[in-house]
Amino acid sequence: MRLYRGEVDLQVAKDANRPFIVEAGPARIRVTGTRFDVDYDGRDVVLAVTEGQVQASDASNRPLPVGVNQQVRWSGDQLQAVQPLDARQQLAWQRGKLVFRAQPLGEVFAALERSQRQRVIFLDASVRELKVTGVFAHDDPQAVLRAIESALPVRLVRLPGLLLVSRA
Repeated sequence: MRLYRGEVDLQVAKDANRPFIVEAGPARIRVTGTRFDVDYDGRDVVLAVTEGQVQASDASNRPLPVGVNQQVRWSGDQLQAVQPLDARQQLAWQRGKLVFRAQPLGEVFAALERSQRQRVIFLDASVRELKVTGVFAHDDPQAVLRAIESALPVRLVRLPGLLLVSRA
């Protein structure tokens, strides 16, 4: 299976003779029976394992085991170290939520771009690093924008298909 962009939650039946392969950008994920989530935003990939174990690899083709309650990120083409899974945040979309914990505004807007198909342009690069914390309804990106405008020193200019972000 190839994931071109987006997020998917998969449950694969156990069959060691017929592994299930997921490719997303630089990521290659080999599964022989487990439940896992793959999130690919067009740049980075995050694999979150909620049951069992999977094998993750990048262009080097060295397998990295990722077990239950663990996650791993591919940043650019490089597979990073395995980390503990923060399921409440990483899998919040399955509950209809967007969860941000001191995340840079640039990452928040990357998440929003996927759900609302609106291109974001930062007119002041320094605002990308402002931190956002909050829990929002996944189906109400405008509420996220209103909260950002009221809580951070930013100005948002909404144009058809485009959002301009600058310092207030």
